[in-house]
Amino acid sequence: MTPSETARFLATAASAAPSADNSQPLDFSWDGQQFIVAYSQARGKNKLFDAHSHSTLLTLGACLENIDSSLASLGLSGQWQIDVSAAPENPYAQLTFASAGDFPSPSSSALPLFNRHTNRFPYKPTRIPNEALDAISGLTQSDARVIILSHTHTGKDELVTYARLAAEARFCTQELHDWLMGSLRFTPDGINGGEGLDIHTLDLPPFGSLFMRFIANWRRMTMLNKFGTYKAMAFIDTRLLVAAPALVCIVGPMGPNDIIAAGRLLANLWSKLNEKGIAVHPYYVITDQLQRLQADAVPSEMVDRIRRIREELPLPLKLHSDETLHMVLRIGLPKTDTPRTRRLPLSTVYKDLTKV
Repeated sequence: MTPSETARFLATAASAAPSADNSQPLDFSWDGQQFIVAYSQARGKNKLFDAHSHSTLLTLGACLENIDSSLASLGLSGQWQIDVSAAPENPYAQLTFASAGDFPSPSSSALPLFNRHTNRFPYKPTRIPNEALDAISGLTQSDARVIILSHTHTGKDELVTYARLAAEARFCTQELHDWLMGSLRFTPDGINGGEGLDIHTLDLPPFGSLFMRFIANWRRMTMLNKFGTYKAMAFIDTRLLVAAPALVCIVGPMGPNDIIAAGRLLANLWSKLNEKGIAVHPYYVITDQLQRLQADAVPSEMVDRIRRIREELPLPLKLHSDETLHMVLRIGLPKTDTPRTRRLPLSTVYKDLTKV
C-alpha cells in the first residue's frame, strides 16, 4: 500500500467523523509528505460555526481521533503538528508518518469508527447492560471525561429541564432556525448529495415533514411563536431525553485544545457504544446556548433561561470549577434499524496534491 493510498484511507476515516447537522466543515489533503487537515473554505465560509467555534473544534477532535485510530490499525504511527489558533485559511493540523516500504492494506469493516451512526428514534426502555456502561465510564482524553446519568444516578431530570430551556431559546433564534432549515434535505437529490440532514433520519410525527417545510419561513415561525410554538417544539425535541435509559455527558475545560480533546473522546466513546449495539443521539443544544450567551447572541427574552442553565448546571453534573459541558448523548438499545446519514463524496473533501 503506497503512502498516497494510506492518505486516502485516512481521509475516508476522517470524513466519517460527526459534525453539526452533518455540515462536514473540514477538508483533507496529502502533499506527498504530510496529511493535512484544514477548515473548508468552500463549505465553511460564512457558515454558522466558524473555524474557531466550539462546534468546529469538536469535529476537528473527532477527525483527529479517527485518523489516529486508522493509522494504528495499519500498525503505523505519526507525528502531529497542530495549531488551532491559525487563520481560517491555514491548516489546523499536519501529520507526518513513515513513508518507506509497502504498508498493509486496511480493512475498513474491522474499524468501529466506520459503523458509527446517529439514531434519533425512540429506544427500548430496557436498561443498558452494565458491560456497555463500564466500557465507557472511565474513558478520558486529556482533561475531558465522561459522566453517565442513568436510572441509578441523580441529575438526569435537571439536565432534561436545561435541554428544554435551551431548545426554547433555539427555536426563537432566527440564525439557528435558518441553519437547521438550511440543513434539512427533503428530496432524493438533496439526500444523495451527502451533506445536511436526511429528513428520514428524524423522528417526526405524521405530516411532520410538511410542517417543517411550512415553518422554514422565519416570518411564519415568528408568528407561530406568539402562540407558544417554540415551547411545543422544544418539548417534542427533548421528549426522548425523558425516556432515555441513560444520558452520557462529556465535560471538561473549555480551552481550544480542551475542546479538541472532548471531540476525540466523543468519537471514541460513540464508536465503542455503537460497536456494542447501543444507539446514540447527540444533543448539543445546551452547550450551543451557553456559547451563544457568552457571545451575547441569545434573544433578550431568553437570556434569563440560559443564565439559569449556566448557574445551575455545575451542581447536578458535579462539575469542577474549570469544567463545562461539551456534549450530551442519549443512549439506549435501538428498537429498529434506522436510516443513516450519508457523507459527501471523498472527492469533495479530499485532494491528493501529488496528482494535481
